Amino acid sequence: MRYLVSLILVLAFTQFSSAQQNKASVISASSGSYAPNLYSEKIKLQILLVNLPGADKMGSFFRGDYSVFFVPEGEIEKIAQAAGGYLDELTQDKLANKILLSKGHFNRANINRDRIVEISDIPFKSKVPDELRTMLGQIVIFYTIRIYDAKLKKNVYKDSSFTYLPFERTDKSAARRIFHLSFFVNNDGKLYTSSLPRDKSSTSW
Repeated sequence: MRYLVSLILVLAFTQFSSAQQNKASVISASSGSYAPNLYSEKIKLQILLVNLPGADKMGSFFRGDYSVFFVPEGEIEKIAQAAGGYLDELTQDKLANKILLSKGHFNRANINRDRIVEISDIPFKSKVPDELRTMLGQIVIFYTIRIYDAKLKKNVYKDSSFTYLPFERTDKSAARRIFHLSFFVNNDGKLYTSSLPRDKSSTSW
């Protein structure tokens, strides 16, 4: 028996580390809807350091590790049920049933010229069993970010995750192909994060 007929799930977290808050955009969709057309054959990660005050200073760096998982809808429902119907930020230890899509590491030192990390051609649809290709399956990206700003002489660290549905946030009939992770360090050294698409040419938040 399903926990919810209509399940409200987190579509995107915008995390504000300075205020220790999470803001979430949500969308309502039918639970258990078979939707293989929403599962792209391959997906891409776009990791963007939007701004770093010391981007042009020698010694600044942007490093990170990431793990990309598919989590079946049923697993998400179990977690939501255990939490009283509220889907909080996920951690790997909460996910007993997950499928690894990709994992890796990146290191950027010449940040003034190279603020973007793109990981392309990640197999997706072929790794998800057909019966699990439902509308409310989740893609969860766990990340650890390490940044050093040589101008501020400050280390910035973040260990967290972003959660996505398989379809585009503005069009439930379109399969999502690019998954965004954006990071911004302000002049005080505070880190802001977002999973929403951003202009790659802009350093404004």
